[in-house]
Amino acid sequence: MSYEELLDQLTDGLKAAGLENMNPPKGMGDQEARDWAMSNVAEPIAKAIHDGVKITIKGSATVSQINSLQDKAEGDVWGVKDSGYVVNPGQDPLSVSAGDLIVWNGEKWEIFLHLDLSGYVTEDRLNIVVSSLSAALASEVAARADADTALGERIDALDEVYETKADAKAKANAYGILMRENGTNTLQFYRPSLA
Repeated sequence: MSYEELLDQLTDGLKAAGLENMNPPKGMGDQEARDWAMSNVAEPIAKAIHDGVKITIKGSATVSQINSLQDKAEGDVWGVKDSGYVVNPGQDPLSVSAGDLIVWNGEKWEIFLHLDLSGYVTEDRLNIVVSSLSAALASEVAARADADTALGERIDALDEVYETKADAKAKANAYGILMRENGTNTLQFYRPSLA
């Protein structure tokens, strides 16, 4: 099997998996989407597999953190968190975007895989949403606490009314006056008739 045939087979398999798991930019037709998956996902991975490149995913870092790395080994792959220029000793810097995977080839940094993350929520945006939700929740909790306080005050007031009714009934009974509540919760006093 020739290099090209193996590369095509690997690419087709990775392309099929990639199309299931990654969304190409909106508005692309089927052929454009396949081409996009081929150039941005499948081809770099298939080439690395075919060429026997040993890669080690190291993690993700900012451009500044990547530029300050001291111990780099051939095949180290880093996910880039922001955009900028990664320094290549004695060569032109490598322009990178957030979402790029870059690999150290032993002499310089190269783009290993470009992932377009523009459709995803950024950490800053997520923090704004969380802050807004937290403020709304705090407001709701405060409003409920106020409602609980108001309800407690009404219950206390009702307790005082019932204590007053009990006191009134006891005093009325002491004077031989009977007291009862009618259907409208109104106290009625009356003297029993002697028969």
